[in-house]
Amino acid sequence: MNFLRILTAATLVAVVFHLPKALAEPSASQSFSRDACGAGESWTFSPALEAEWSDAFNRFLKGSRSPVIAFSEGLALRRFGSTEEAKFFGEYWVSRALNEAKLAHVAWNGFSAMVARTVSAEQLGIQLAALSCLLEIQARTPAMAFTGGVALRLPELAQGLGALSGKNLTEAKRILQQAASARIRELVSEEKPSQKAGEALLSILKDAGADEFLSKGLWAARRAEHRNTISWLRKFLEAPPSKHLERYRDQARILLGRAHFSTGEFEASLNILKTVTRNSNELAHSLSDLAWAQLLEGRHSEAIGTAVALRAGGLRNTFTPETPMVMSMAMNEICQYPQSVLAIQSFQKKYEVPHRWLSAWIAKPTPLYPHATRFLRKSPDAPPMAVASDWVRSPLFIAFQDEINLLFDEKDSARSLGRSGSEEQKKLTGQIIQFVRELKPKLKLAKMQQKEGQSLPARILNDLAFLKHEMLRLRRLRQAAPIWQMILSNHLKLAPLREARLVAGINEDLNRRTRMMYYQLEEIAENLQLVEVEIYNGASQDIIWQNAHPDYKKVAQGFTEEKRSAQKVWDWGRVVASSGDSEAGEIWEDELGSFKAAVFDNCSSKDRYLALKMKRGKQ
Repeated sequence: MNFLRILTAATLVAVVFHLPKALAEPSASQSFSRDACGAGESWTFSPALEAEWSDAFNRFLKGSRSPVIAFSEGLALRRFGSTEEAKFFGEYWVSRALNEAKLAHVAWNGFSAMVARTVSAEQLGIQLAALSCLLEIQARTPAMAFTGGVALRLPELAQGLGALSGKNLTEAKRILQQAASARIRELVSEEKPSQKAGEALLSILKDAGADEFLSKGLWAARRAEHRNTISWLRKFLEAPPSKHLERYRDQARILLGRAHFSTGEFEASLNILKTVTRNSNELAHSLSDLAWAQLLEGRHSEAIGTAVALRAGGLRNTFTPETPMVMSMAMNEICQYPQSVLAIQSFQKKYEVPHRWLSAWIAKPTPLYPHATRFLRKSPDAPPMAVASDWVRSPLFIAFQDEINLLFDEKDSARSLGRSGSEEQKKLTGQIIQFVRELKPKLKLAKMQQKEGQSLPARILNDLAFLKHEMLRLRRLRQAAPIWQMILSNHLKLAPLREARLVAGINEDLNRRTRMMYYQLEEIAENLQLVEVEIYNGASQDIIWQNAHPDYKKVAQGFTEEKRSAQKVWDWGRVVASSGDSEAGEIWEDELGSFKAAVFDNCSSKDRYLALKMKRGKQ
């Protein structure tokens, strides 16, 4: 062990006086990464970073260095790097190790601080890599939004791209354009988005393809510029699919459909709304919009079919109170008065319990997040299905809950990483001691055989160099240990505060949605009273008319048979037979055909009946 202490002391002296030296003058070339924080991350390093450091980082990327070791090496480079570029890369290395250790929030803060720094030509490539890592983290956890510093730095980073060329320039543009696109999506969700900030971001997105089309479409929709919304979102949906934007295609379809609806282009609206995918969280709302577009386009049977679809299968549990009203109005338009009344009664039956729950909450509001979690746990005291299912499909609820889940995962990671740091030290110390034991007799024998003026054998020199390197790693690890533990401790302390902010955000979103649901039910109930008056007026006139033409029903039945095969309706699931039936009284899928075929246009049938009678009278 005395020999070990001598070697340790010698090595420590070597560390102090022979630290890696980078070039004194920054090179015109820059360190640049492709797929930073991704599975295929690779770097081209400038001469400002010595081979020792770049080799160690590459070993980390290949998985031969644990996050704890990588953290210690990055920290050492940040402290001892001979150039600002080398030290800055040390910062990236530290955050990259934290990200690999599944501490996404800590890594996010580190990368954000790097991107927010003043842009310089030497550090531009590293800043872009940090920005790419932010995008990668955000793709996994969408609720993590860019800080003000990152958002403000994007235009400056775009101006600095003149220092790049070739493939590096192409990659840098891709990173910046995706970041600008992500920031636009954050901006349009703000209560008062900055016009100046939006225009600056959109200028970065020039010729960015799908990112530009989607961003400009969202920006136009936020400003209620329907024509621009239609133009840009159509281009987005027609562009080749982009993997990082695939999740926004259904939202784009719904916004496009609503923009067409707002301009009175109902057929275009219903055509695009029909393309919303069946597994979309927004399917129920898109079908409700579709039913309105079909009604206003005069496609009454299709509007009824869409309303029926929302009363079938899993969709029957969604909050879509406008569809019974659409069905009632469509039935009224084709003079099917009894069915129109039944549609109103079905609304009253389905939404009576949700309305009572919402009314009680409006009278005495309480935080809604606990109610949502009880619903997810299927507790017996959970809110009504129609209300709670709308909550948990909220994009904000899903994103924020994902981040809350991430915080719990990070707590587990932090505890295990705290233990792994100590284990890494013990492991490395044990390896060094074992190596010294094996090296000691070899070195003694080599010195005995060494003649005057001769050097030690190459294999012994290589072993000594390796020992020096391992001692240096151990020293870095010991120096990094307090900082590593402090970071983990601070993260565990801050996690409850982050969780509280996320829960507050969820409560705010659910509060807004719940109030909208209540007032929507109130408004629909009021409108249905007017519809009901119109139905009974039409029904009374229909009774008088049919009494004056007693053979009408028999003749009209023939018209119905002609149209059975021509019904354009959606045969999904099952529907409640009527509001007067019990829950068990249902119409199954094999019976839907006859139910829908019976819903013929009674108004036009009257015209055909009169024309037929007139023709027969003339004969």
